[in-house]
Amino acid sequence: MLVQVRADSYPEAVETGTIKGVVLDEDGQTLPGAGIILPVLNMGTVSAADGAFEFKNLRTGSYVLQVSHLGYASESRQVNLASDVAEITIVLSPTHIELREIVVQESATGMVQPEKSLSITVANRDFFAGASSLTFMQSLQRIPGINAMDIGTGISKPVIRGLGFNRLVVAQNNIKQQGQQWGADHGLEIDAYDVERVEILKGPASLIFGSDAIGGALNIRPAVVAQENSLEAEAVAVAHSNNDLIGGSVMTALNREGRFARFRVSYQDFADYRVPADEFVYNTWIIPIADRRLKNTSGNDLAMSLTAGIRKSWGISSISVSNFNQVAGFFPASHGIPNPGSLLQTSDRRNPDFPRQEVNHFKIVSNTNWLLGAQRIEFDLGFQQNHRQELNPPHRHGAGPLPESNLELELILDTYSSNIKYHHRLSENQSLLVGLSSAVQQNRRGGYNFLLPDYRQIETGLFSIYNQRLSQQVFLNAGVRVDASLIDIKSFQEPVWLDETTQTGYRERSPQLQRSFFNLAFSSGISWIPTQAINVKFNAGSSFRNPTPIELSANGIHHGSFRHEMGDTSLQAERAWQLDAGFTWQLEEFYLHLSPFVNYFPNLLFLNPSGQFSTLQSAGQIYRFQQAEALHLGGEIYTDWHITHELHTSVGAEWVWAQNLDNNYPLPFTPPAALVGELNYSIPVKMGVVSDIHLISSLRSAAAQNRVARNEPATGAYTLTNIGLNFKLNTSGIPIQFLFMVNNLFDIYYKNHLSFYRILELPEPGRNFTLKITTSLAKRAS
Repeated sequence: MLVQVRADSYPEAVETGTIKGVVLDEDGQTLPGAGIILPVLNMGTVSAADGAFEFKNLRTGSYVLQVSHLGYASESRQVNLASDVAEITIVLSPTHIELREIVVQESATGMVQPEKSLSITVANRDFFAGASSLTFMQSLQRIPGINAMDIGTGISKPVIRGLGFNRLVVAQNNIKQQGQQWGADHGLEIDAYDVERVEILKGPASLIFGSDAIGGALNIRPAVVAQENSLEAEAVAVAHSNNDLIGGSVMTALNREGRFARFRVSYQDFADYRVPADEFVYNTWIIPIADRRLKNTSGNDLAMSLTAGIRKSWGISSISVSNFNQVAGFFPASHGIPNPGSLLQTSDRRNPDFPRQEVNHFKIVSNTNWLLGAQRIEFDLGFQQNHRQELNPPHRHGAGPLPESNLELELILDTYSSNIKYHHRLSENQSLLVGLSSAVQQNRRGGYNFLLPDYRQIETGLFSIYNQRLSQQVFLNAGVRVDASLIDIKSFQEPVWLDETTQTGYRERSPQLQRSFFNLAFSSGISWIPTQAINVKFNAGSSFRNPTPIELSANGIHHGSFRHEMGDTSLQAERAWQLDAGFTWQLEEFYLHLSPFVNYFPNLLFLNPSGQFSTLQSAGQIYRFQQAEALHLGGEIYTDWHITHELHTSVGAEWVWAQNLDNNYPLPFTPPAALVGELNYSIPVKMGVVSDIHLISSLRSAAAQNRVARNEPATGAYTLTNIGLNFKLNTSGIPIQFLFMVNNLFDIYYKNHLSFYRILELPEPGRNFTLKITTSLAKRAS
């Protein structure tokens, strides 16, 4: 892409101005309908019929424009508004590559993608619109290196390169999502319909996010503010056959002279899901699966969000309030020893019975971005409360009275967060980012079962990232971060009973504990662009992760995972030495990306199956939190090729090798090598009101995972095939997008190595038919 900038000289008293320009193709023809976004103000516009666009009332300074158009390479360029007008001509290069690592401004550092030494993959609105998966995370599995840890059909959580739980940060609106992410049965409390753009960092992100980002980050960016003086609306309806899901979402957004608001409400209800099996085997017992449905795996989600703010010449400020509520049942065999009688199907497959979890996540976030010429300041404040209840009929673990309520476990986590970042452009070729982040957490427990004690945690971090253009082809990135944290864990004393009525004393399940940690993270890297088609990246550094309260002090039955988890008060902060590389080659019809990595952990912290079983009744195997020297390496490859103008194919592969160097066993929960592929055929005709017709075929093939930890079950190889049809219907000027997909076309019996139910030898869901209908409209004020 070519950008030409002309800015006339005006007196320094002029503080606001306009960026205006035109979007052209390589032949000099105008390109109407191109999307142009100013990320720093989260605002966008569309080029008119003559390719023209403009952004008014901007404070003089430096801006990055993101420009995209179907059939052309997306680009980003720096524009300096030094007076009242900056005129630009943007020339886009043709490409047929749609799903690629597009060039974006990385929100955390303000850098454009070619300058960044770590690669960022972007999943945008079109990516999610074409997804038929049951959860947000399952949609991202189309990207090599990304996996979902599934809990039935309604819950899943992210895994990047085999690292998940507290090694992976999910941030939304610049605030880290804080729930009970340590649990395998705890999903993301985020509305999947409200995700329009996700930046995926596969590699260390500790410089920006601190602890818990040692393996990467999913940065969910806010939706672009509606155009000036406009009204937008969207409605989505979804149905899945496998679990009889019915769901939908409606959204409306408006912008009146810089004052904007956006509201969304989403709901979905689903029944017990179907599996391609009549029985499963547990500990040599053959247990039937009634009607090929896993009993009590139904549930429902209700999510609402409201964002309101103002955009003026000085910058942008907004407040977002959201609430996510979920009720989800668990297969009864996951809470105790499977009992064939308890697994008999009931008539009501949509109403989750016991055991089940009820989760409510409330969040309020304030984001402000001040523009100060060549500098800017970001300031974020957030409060969130994650309220989790696990419900089960009263039962005893040993002697003592029978509990009086169904509340087995309750966890209430309050988190207060703040971030401040100062972006300083030192010169045309140098920039500096300095930031300070802090968080205060308080966790309270309840219920008749004990797993995790009350605790308070305080953490703060100071970081700086320096960027320099060494030449037109070479960019240098370097950064350092220091963190301090304090964890104060309360003692928990449990009554000891001789029988149902006689108490003989107390025993300590978790001791009083106070731990402090001080850590240093640093990295540096090079991005080299030898030709317009090639980008080579290399990054080296060291990251850290503090042990969590659950890892330090857990000592109880985690029924949701059918095991007894035990912490270790002596655990130290985890350290990783990391190397990441990237190679990108892009032509008009072909795209290739390679991304190998190596991580060395002197003291990896992990949950290890011990082979011992708990002395508590029906508690399952004991899993202990341990540390060991470990090596973790692998990589991804992704290709995208337009064989013809109508026929498009993409193929990706991922591989992770993880070894405990202390005992020479593989690390647990390592995903198998996998191959993902997609074939898309665009029918080059318009059938009346029907247009944009696409025939879709995709597959995911996973190898057998026999490299397992001691006492960890292996899983076999499998290949899933999906087919679909995507088209647009235009009636009365309102476009309606239809997506029809068949997932697991051949109803394959398989086990996901990261599945919540794998320990029970249960298969994953069978064939699923999906229908997704989306319609949207935008109206500009006259």
